[in-house]
Amino acid sequence: MKPTFKAKHIFAALSILSLLLIGFSSNAQEKNTVTGLVKDPTGNPLSGVTVREKGSKAGGIITDDQGRFSIKASPNATLILSSVGYVTQEIKVGSGNTAIAQMATDSKELSEVVVTGFGTKTNTRKLSYSVTAVKGADLVAANNSNIGNALQGKVAGVTISQGTGGPSSSSRIQIRGNARLDGNTEPLIVLDGILIEPGTTGADSWGSNQDFGNVIKNLNPDDYESITVLKGSAASALYGSKALNGVLLITTKKGRTKKGLGLSVAHTESFDKAYKLLDLQNEYGGGVSPTFAKDAQGNRLVDISATYFPNPNGGYSFGPKFDGQLVKDLDGRMVPWVANDPLKDFFVTGKYISTNVAAEAATETGSFRFSYTNLHNTSVVPNNSLNKNSFTFRGTQKLSNVISLYVSVN
Repeated sequence: MKPTFKAKHIFAALSILSLLLIGFSSNAQEKNTVTGLVKDPTGNPLSGVTVREKGSKAGGIITDDQGRFSIKASPNATLILSSVGYVTQEIKVGSGNTAIAQMATDSKELSEVVVTGFGTKTNTRKLSYSVTAVKGADLVAANNSNIGNALQGKVAGVTISQGTGGPSSSSRIQIRGNARLDGNTEPLIVLDGILIEPGTTGADSWGSNQDFGNVIKNLNPDDYESITVLKGSAASALYGSKALNGVLLITTKKGRTKKGLGLSVAHTESFDKAYKLLDLQNEYGGGVSPTFAKDAQGNRLVDISATYFPNPNGGYSFGPKFDGQLVKDLDGRMVPWVANDPLKDFFVTGKYISTNVAAEAATETGSFRFSYTNLHNTSVVPNNSLNKNSFTFRGTQKLSNVISLYVSVN
């Protein structure tokens, strides 16, 4: 007996088959989480590489400090990997959810792209003026609380004179010499698009010569991705007459994609010692007479001409010969008549202790980074120190293909 099928049975079977096909199609469109590792030509993890799905309108993500990434991609998708100085690569994900890629150096593009404005990168071959970029890691390695001093010796044509007032003193920065006749030769600082005009204190300012530092001492090198030095009027034309002395263009770090919340801790310590003084005679003490005057008790008295205070005409060292015997000092103390050793008796060990804690995260459309730095910096001169607490927040959000939101608080 031949089986018979009714029309309603055939319709029901086709309906079920259609539902199965629709379910299969929807599952096929679901995106999977693809994780991977990107290496440089030497096999080391490569951070800062942009990873995006080919043909997708969604923004890409950036590899973390270990070169790892995690991105939502369609099955059998093709990922595009790009980074400044490396050849753009395409890798096929296939049916698996992991990918490993090794970037190749692009000699034509390496070190030829610099930041010339907030959010603007330009190929150096297209520039008609001189620019120099310094990485933030190079500034941190200098172990200096003043980014002006940290730039010393790193940029051609830039002269930096460090202040003598300790870690809080201001440094004088000159880009290609003096561009004006007044005492302020400081370049304009542009921090994430915010204009900062550092003044000068000390010998280059009006009034007394006390150097209390300027706004540069408040900037924190741990938070900076790079500093671009714009030289000459053509380079700084974007910022007008305020940039007559040149521009230091600072780009802060932003959040990078990590699995979960990224947390980094950096601690740095360095110590300074006074190394050498001028060669001075240590045979005769202060004063102008070769013999001591004595008081009623017969104590030998140090001549008042041995010091500038309170005698402004003092400071002479033509007194009696050092013999190690007790004398009555100008403050009334009985002390041995011996030469001073400033390296041991006056100068102390200078300390630079910096601790930085940063939390960051990023998605395909946004990122954030929060950083806290505690700095304790003392000079080799007693009672001269700089204690600083720095808080920095930077957030980005892509609202559409043409609109992006940037927030920076320092």
